[in-house]
Amino acid sequence: MAHLSMLHPTGADRVREHTSPSVNERIDRETTSRLTEASGLPPIEIGRRMAVLEREWDIDRALMAFLSLLAGAALVVGLTRRPLRRVWFAPVVPTLGSLFLHSLAGWCPPAALFRRLGFRSQPEIQWERHL
Repeated sequence: MAHLSMLHPTGADRVREHTSPSVNERIDRETTSRLTEASGLPPIEIGRRMAVLEREWDIDRALMAFLSLLAGAALVVGLTRRPLRRVWFAPVVPTLGSLFLHSLAGWCPPAALFRRLGFRSQPEIQWERHL
């Protein structure tokens, strides 16, 4: 089976482009391993794996959820804490900046952590689904 990094069209995945090669290789090895295991499964098990892939959160969704929760929590705490009110608003700007940066470039500081945690991009999930 071809290595997944060879199957990805150049420029088709901004998240992969901004991820360290070692992390991309680890994610590709894990995907290849799942595909190898699935090749011997009965159709019902393959159907179950496809259902899991349909529900898998890609990195964009995970980052949006995490960053919006972080900014929302900072706003709520900032609005409810009287003495330290302004301090609690401090995380809002970098959090919103990270969301904006990720929308433009496909990368933001928390993205590296999320990739290391194993979150895949939507094209990577699609590759597993179609191979």
